[in-house]
Amino acid sequence: KPRVQFPLHLMQACKAWRDPSKHSSAFLWTRRSSFANVREEVRIWESLPALFRECTLKRDLAAVQHLQLLLASHGLDIICFCADHLIRLFALSNSLSNAQQAFARVSKPSLYTWNAIIYAHAMLGTPNASFMLYQSMLQCCLLPDRVMLLSLLKACDIPQSMLLHHHIVSYGFESDTVLATALANVHAKNGALTEAYKSFKQTKKRDVVSWGALMTGHLQHGYLSSVLELFKEMQHEGMCPDRVIILCILKASSQVGSMTMGRFLHDEVLRTGLETDLAVGNTLIDMYGRSGNVDEAHRILQRLPNRDAVSWNALFAGYVAHGYDILVFKHFRKMQQEGITASKVTYLCILKACINLAALTQGWLVHEHIIKSAYDLDLEVGNSLIDLYAKCGLPEEAYKVFCRLPKHDLVSWGALLAGYAQVGNHEFVWNLLSEMKDQGFVPNNIIFTSIFSACGRTGRVEEAQKYFAEMTVSYKIIPSIENYSCLIDLFGRAGSLDEAQQFFEILPLQPDAVPWKSLLTSCQTHGSTHLGQHCFEEAVHLDSEDATNYVLMSRLYAGTHLYENSSKLQEMRRSAHAWKVPGRGWLEVDEELYEFIMGSREHDECGQVSGKITRLGKFLMMEGHVPHLDATPQIEDKT
Repeated sequence: KPRVQFPLHLMQACKAWRDPSKHSSAFLWTRRSSFANVREEVRIWESLPALFRECTLKRDLAAVQHLQLLLASHGLDIICFCADHLIRLFALSNSLSNAQQAFARVSKPSLYTWNAIIYAHAMLGTPNASFMLYQSMLQCCLLPDRVMLLSLLKACDIPQSMLLHHHIVSYGFESDTVLATALANVHAKNGALTEAYKSFKQTKKRDVVSWGALMTGHLQHGYLSSVLELFKEMQHEGMCPDRVIILCILKASSQVGSMTMGRFLHDEVLRTGLETDLAVGNTLIDMYGRSGNVDEAHRILQRLPNRDAVSWNALFAGYVAHGYDILVFKHFRKMQQEGITASKVTYLCILKACINLAALTQGWLVHEHIIKSAYDLDLEVGNSLIDLYAKCGLPEEAYKVFCRLPKHDLVSWGALLAGYAQVGNHEFVWNLLSEMKDQGFVPNNIIFTSIFSACGRTGRVEEAQKYFAEMTVSYKIIPSIENYSCLIDLFGRAGSLDEAQQFFEILPLQPDAVPWKSLLTSCQTHGSTHLGQHCFEEAVHLDSEDATNYVLMSRLYAGTHLYENSSKLQEMRRSAHAWKVPGRGWLEVDEELYEFIMGSREHDECGQVSGKITRLGKFLMMEGHVPHLDATPQIEDKT
């Protein structure tokens, strides 16, 4: 090694590195060094790299630049001493161009220097460049070490991971536990789950981290059942789950509806004290909300010390999915009181509740919040607003929202078309269909289902027939079961029972009980006992435990004075254990929503609600809507 003349201050710093107790003072000396003219011979190769390594660990680029100037003032190139540390420091400082320049100045890069530049590219998001450098290194007859392979694994895609897998085996690293785990993680992340599992099984020492990575990969690519099977396999090996695995299994259990596994994990959460963890708590709320156990979901939310919008959104989604829409408004106010800002998902859940309840007043209030939050131009939120106003009989308001949206999709058009079809403005519907076609949108089955459904609610048979012809002839769309179900309901409501029955003969697939139940309702309305009996038999064959079938047929018998048949029907109903849950209703009074249950007197406690129900009843009778009192004695509903 050559001898060189070196500055005294820097020489002292290098010597200090031989004594670990003086590392900090040596580091400070580099910051205080001046361009002294004092020279002294010293072998610098033993100490100087350690000084650069400390600068790298501290990510102190200024100190390295100072050292570079000191060396340059004495005719020395910093690259000769610490190319790999310098390149790595540039990478840690997000300066890829400087790292490349430093590498270019190295005439004969060592394995460590190649490691540094490959690490820099892998870390700073240019994986293709890192693999090109790797290929160049191999052409220089240098073989990779485990550090380099780990850097490459973190940045590779599927083809590259397969190549690295081959090199790991070829260069004798197949027994390396860390590499095998990293390889399994990469395969799992890229969706090569079979290869991931093979690599994982070849790992001699599997830990909870490798199990978690494998499960997370399966979860991300939708293999939910495999996630649960892997967890059972991990349990057989006697390992306890960590936070990552608990989150993974809870999400998988939630999506597949495996509440047995979910409750087991909940017990594990309680045992490990993770219930107050925000991410774990939010996942538990989502799991119980999806399963319909909204009370437990609410209890978990209340126990979270720090709730966020995700917590409330998971609760709202559970309420909306299982018919507890009225609770969404109550808890939304609590969320606001806690000072939590509503997100897009929050507004989508609330709007869905408004749509389900036809709660127009609440919808207006939410719309104001949406405008203030600047979500009114969002496509999904806008579509929900269009749907709300359309279903509440205000297509003009829906059209205003539609026009303000910067872009539209089929959902936007479908909701708007259904709104105008519902109020009978069919001329405008035809104009919208033409405009929709001009803008490059082709209506599908779902859009025509919405139009048929809207026509059915308003009894517009002739217009529905025209739309059906437009769908099948002009757009050459093959009608779906949903299309036919809407048409069966439409003709049945209009009293054209024979025409409605004929649709069953041309259905492309065996229908479910819904169209039969729909026609049975029409038979009850129009007193067609013979056809009603046939519809009842078909509906019960498809769903024997649905109480609605028995209620409708019982009313039909009672309405045609066949009380003996009605009594026999009640025996059939008891045998099938088909009991109808009492219906629920909602009223808006002074911008507040109130829920009441049919047959209950709890709403009497609120005079405003009771008074409004009485007024609505009188109004309906004045409009000619008379209840079927002759049918009620034979109906027996139990919860």
